[in-house]
Amino acid sequence: MSNEKWPISSSFEKGFYAILFAMSNTEKNINLNKNHLDNRRQIII
Repeated sequence: MSNEKWPISSSFEKGFYAILFAMSNTEKNINLNKNHLDNRRQIII
């Protein structure tokens, strides 16, 4: 790869994968938080 093209494509790909990764992690975290809140609710009750 040429040095001129590399930073642009790599930063784009990093950003793209970072967004996908963040989205999938956000879904997991929302599910974990729901489960955590449900567990706390059951303990309180």
